[in-house]
Amino acid sequence: MARIRTIKPEFFTSDDTCSLSPLARLLYVGLWCEADREGRLVWAPRSLKRRYLPDDNCSIEEICGELTARKLVLLYGEGLAYIPSFSKHQHVNPRETPSKLPPPPGHFVSEASPESVRDFKRMLIERDGEVCRRCAEISHLDVDHILPSSAGGPHVIENMRLLCRTCNRGRPVAGQGLIDDLAKDGLTIEGLREKFGLHAQGRVHDASNLDWHAQVGREGKEREGKQSIDCSPAEGGKAKRKSMLPDDFEANPERLEYARAQDAPDPADTFARFKLHHQSKGTLAVDWDKAWQYWCRNESNFRRQQPGKFARTEGLPTSRDGDSQWTARLRGWRPGRYWNRGDWGPDPTEPGCRAPAAVLTTWRQEAMQ
Repeated sequence: MARIRTIKPEFFTSDDTCSLSPLARLLYVGLWCEADREGRLVWAPRSLKRRYLPDDNCSIEEICGELTARKLVLLYGEGLAYIPSFSKHQHVNPRETPSKLPPPPGHFVSEASPESVRDFKRMLIERDGEVCRRCAEISHLDVDHILPSSAGGPHVIENMRLLCRTCNRGRPVAGQGLIDDLAKDGLTIEGLREKFGLHAQGRVHDASNLDWHAQVGREGKEREGKQSIDCSPAEGGKAKRKSMLPDDFEANPERLEYARAQDAPDPADTFARFKLHHQSKGTLAVDWDKAWQYWCRNESNFRRQQPGKFARTEGLPTSRDGDSQWTARLRGWRPGRYWNRGDWGPDPTEPGCRAPAAVLTTWRQEAMQ
């Protein structure tokens, strides 16, 4: 079944295209219409000639040989073919039927059908628990590609995790922003490419190229100020390296005085929240004193805009921590899995767990079954 496809202007001046004969170029375009959303098709040269070169007196075997010799089309399996650059140049209609042909060896699926997304989400919940891997939120969870698809990231479980909608949409997928975002988790673009064997497959874009990534992909929009603090160059024009919050970064008198000047009612408590927040998220910054000042200025604004949000609860659950939320947290947790002590307190196996007694009793009974 033929599909509607697009042709980019640079197709006509590409070195690969110019090296082909005119009929081979025309057949190559016809193969895009023949291929499914993954760039796969049944390789039947005679049928392709009747469909795309019906009135041309030519040798279809020679034309097809031009395409395979230049690796514009790769043959695999029994009578199957694959166009390697298909996903790079085509924007497929999301309603198009998923591919029914098996993938070539070593090929990763570029797009996910609704069924596969649900399957991957179930697998991720079983592996990591039903919680955002960045902020520990338990609602509105989406499947996130650690190395974004726009940077060549494969659609495999090892490249996936669960993030809440806010964290997922806030992730940059381009240039320096992507590099800094991955560094929060101790990852690098090159390391992920090597892990997934993307160099060998020849289908990786240079995600560190800022010109190539002038536009942001659909997996998230790069937002200024999202966990990126003071990126100005150091003295001498050489940029300082970002680092995690040092253990010896303490609440000295100068820092507490700055918090008081920003209307912080309890500077010590403000500092404790600042330190817990950035240590739990693994935030990277160049100048942590400036990060502290930024925190104090913005927290005072938040207090004025949402006066009840920062009220002290003396270790008790907040009003939003209802029975249903505690039930979801407990069901998604097992010993050894992530538990957000900063917001939820001790885990269910420790004294002082904040979960309601009835919910905790029910969870313990289910765990023993």
